[in-house]
Amino acid sequence: MSIRNADATRQRILDAARHEFARYGVAGARVNRIAEAAECNKQLLYAYYGDKNGLYAATREEVTRQTASGVPFDADDLPGYAGRLFDHHQRHPENLRLISWAQLEGLSTETISPAGSESVYQKIAAIRAAQERGAVRADRSPEEILALVLKLSALGSPGSPESTYPGKTPADFRRLVVSAVHELVATAQNRQSTVT
Repeated sequence: MSIRNADATRQRILDAARHEFARYGVAGARVNRIAEAAECNKQLLYAYYGDKNGLYAATREEVTRQTASGVPFDADDLPGYAGRLFDHHQRHPENLRLISWAQLEGLSTETISPAGSESVYQKIAAIRAAQERGAVRADRSPEEILALVLKLSALGSPGSPESTYPGKTPADFRRLVVSAVHELVATAQNRQSTVT
């Protein structure tokens, strides 16, 4: 098998796995269904990823890389970042479901997604630096700010309870997310300049 074909097969497996894990979680996912959707045999899947947990870890890494490259992090513009991340969640709702399953099943992010853990540490360091420059309020820890920004960016995502609120559109939720993150991170000076 050529390198190009092997890469294409790996990508088909990861795409099929993303849909399977998002729908059924890690425990409920079936390698047979993933192999069938990826148009490959189970032995090849095991050869590439070891087992179902290895495949889930590879899928999480892929989701993390795609999100990081599609939604660049900017600690000096956390409201803008939250809005772009909200948009990404709207386009890729399976990513949030895939991550939620792991949380429900008690899987450790550090174990299953080293890239995700590294990404979190980099964001925390960037927020800390922005706080030191006075660009982000410093009365909350960088960890708290990041956690709130990430949670707020998922508000109104497809399948969430609030996404069914009557009369509320994704655009409404996006405006709310950006505004809430602005209020969360704005320094007193930034809040004053916005008001005047």
